[in-house]
Amino acid sequence: MRDDFNQKTKDTLYKRVGGFCSNPNCVVATTGPHSDNKKIKNIGVAAHITAAEEGGPRYDPNLSSKERKSIENGIWLCQNCAKLIDNDETLYPVELLLEWKKEAEKKAEDRIGKPFSYERKTEIRSLLPGLIEQLSQAIGDESDDNGEISIPEEYDIDKKIEYNNLKKYKFIVDDYGFYYDTCQTTLNAIDNLNPGSKKTLLNFINEKYKETLRNYVAQNAEQDKLSIVRNHSDDIIDDVKFNLITMELV
Repeated sequence: MRDDFNQKTKDTLYKRVGGFCSNPNCVVATTGPHSDNKKIKNIGVAAHITAAEEGGPRYDPNLSSKERKSIENGIWLCQNCAKLIDNDETLYPVELLLEWKKEAEKKAEDRIGKPFSYERKTEIRSLLPGLIEQLSQAIGDESDDNGEISIPEEYDIDKKIEYNNLKKYKFIVDDYGFYYDTCQTTLNAIDNLNPGSKKTLLNFINEKYKETLRNYVAQNAEQDKLSIVRNHSDDIIDDVKFNLITMELV
């Protein structure tokens, strides 16, 4: 028998993220008005982090029935992302889904009492094309102990290009290296107006990169991660750049 969530749990999961999909690379609104003014449209689902029954994705035999259908084991997603995480449980482990849930709830909390700023979305979106070109040279860098992106004040661009085997983006990285200080100044200015926005943006770009890399790792399981980065560095940058430019920021 499936350990399904009750309606109260589903409603609470939905409300705790403001009705948005908890996947940070999606974040679509999951509900809205129906053509019938007595109904609503809903594309959201209260998904199980660990499966509701044996044989399902990320099933944990150590959990009790009560724990499986508790709110702690749920995450609010759009229908597409709910299917996505269940089609590849290796790519979407429990730890990652819990991280999504925590971050989505934090963002929802931060939005309480604040207007939805389309101007802010436009401002940040306009920075992304240049920023991703500049940040692409750090594609092989590791994050620090706090999970933050660390961009050094001084670095050898030529060595990074050679190390990551960049071809198409070699000249772009060379050109944008001149604008490093400008990018930093612009980000700092935005951060002064909206404290924490610089950290949020850089971490989001880093998360986009990590998700893209996970996809390449899954598709090239016979290779080690460094070989995958070196063999697909330009493609990875292309994918990250496209996803960032076309994304919907919330």
